[in-house]
Amino acid sequence: MKNKKNVGRIEFILLIAFMTSLLAFSIDTILPALAIISEELGETNPNNRQLIITSIFVGMALGQMLFGPLSDSLGRKLSVYWGMLIFIIGSIFCIVATDFWWLLFGRFMQGFGASAGRIVTMAIVRDLYSGRKMASTMSFVMAVFILVPVVAPAFGQLILAFLDWRMLFVVFVIFSAILTLWFGVRQPETLAIENRVSFSIIQISKTLLSIIKNPIVLGYSIISGMIFGAFLGYLLLSQQILQEQYDLGWQFAIYFGGFALAISISAAVNGSLVERLGMHLLTKIALISCFIISSVFVIISLYYLGHPPLWLLSIALVTVLFFMGLLFGNINALAMEPLEKSIGIGVALISSLSLIISVIIGTIIGASYDNSVTSMLVGFALFSLLAWILMYFTEAQRVNL
Repeated sequence: MKNKKNVGRIEFILLIAFMTSLLAFSIDTILPALAIISEELGETNPNNRQLIITSIFVGMALGQMLFGPLSDSLGRKLSVYWGMLIFIIGSIFCIVATDFWWLLFGRFMQGFGASAGRIVTMAIVRDLYSGRKMASTMSFVMAVFILVPVVAPAFGQLILAFLDWRMLFVVFVIFSAILTLWFGVRQPETLAIENRVSFSIIQISKTLLSIIKNPIVLGYSIISGMIFGAFLGYLLLSQQILQEQYDLGWQFAIYFGGFALAISISAAVNGSLVERLGMHLLTKIALISCFIISSVFVIISLYYLGHPPLWLLSIALVTVLFFMGLLFGNINALAMEPLEKSIGIGVALISSLSLIISVIIGTIIGASYDNSVTSMLVGFALFSLLAWILMYFTEAQRVNL
C-alpha cells in the first residue's frame, strides 16, 4: 500500500464498488423497460432499443478521457463531484424526454458523468495499492459491484409494476446524490497537491504515446476490450433473448440476476486466489475455459437451430460468465500495473481504449441478432480465443522491457 486512508478496507471496498456500480445500476435497472420505453417514444425497430444501452457506454468512453486527466489536475474528489452533477443532469433529461433521440442524449450524459465515478475510483485504488494487492482489492470491488446486476432488474421490474418508467430515472438521481454525499464525507483525497499535474493536452498526448509504446499496457487494454465486448454483446441481447425469444416475461429479472450472481461469486473467488496464484495464471485459465465452454455450446446451439432449451442456455451462461468474473479484475490490474506517473490520465486512456473496442464488438454482436443465441455464443468463443492469443504475444514482450 502506497498511502494511508482513514476509512477501513471494508468500507473502502463498498464505497468504491457502489461508485463504480452507478453505471451498471443505471443500465440493468431499465432492462425490463426497454421495450416499453422504445414503444412509448416511437421507436419501432427492436434492435434499436439496444442504443439505450450503447449510448451510455459511448458517453462513458468520452467522459473518461476528460475526467482521468482532470483528476490528476484538480484531485480525485472534485472530479467526482463534477461527474455526478453531469450524471444527475442527464437523468433529468431522460425524465422529461419526449422522443427516442432525446432520451439517448440524456443517456449519453449519464454515461459521460458516471465515467468520473468509475475512472477516478480506479485511480484512487491505484493510488493506494499495486500488484497483487491491487488485483485482490479490484476483485472484491467487482464482487460487490456485480451484485448490482443481480438485484437491479428485479428492482426495475418492481417499479414498473406500480409506476411509470420515468420513475426509474428519478431513482438514479436519488441514488447518485446519496453516493456523492457518502464519498464526500468519508473518502479522503488520495492525490497530494504536490503530485498533481496541470491539465495539458501535451501531457495527455505524451501519456497516450507512452501507453501505445508499452506493449504490456496496450496489449491488456485491447484484451480488456475484447472480453468486455463479448460481455456487452450478451448484455445488449439479454432482454431480447430472455424476455422475448424465450418468453420469460417478468421472470427475465430472476434469470438475469442469477447469471450475474455467477460473475459475483467468481470475482470473490478470484479475490481469494489471486494473491496466491497470481493474475497471469488465473487469466490464462479463465480465457481457455471461456473458449472451450462457449465453443461447445455454439455447436449445441447450431444443433437446435439457434434456440436450445432454456436449461442448456442457462448452463452455458452460468459457466461462461463465471470464468469471465475471473477476468475483469485481473485484466484491468495487469493493464494498470506498469503505470507510475499521471495515473489518472493513464487509467482513463486505458479504460477509454478498451471501452471503445468493446462498444464496437458488442454492437456488432447485438446487431447480428436474428432470434438465435448463436451469435452471442460465437462472440464469447471468438473473443476469448483472440484474447488468449494476444495475451501470449503480450507476455512475450516483457523480456524486451
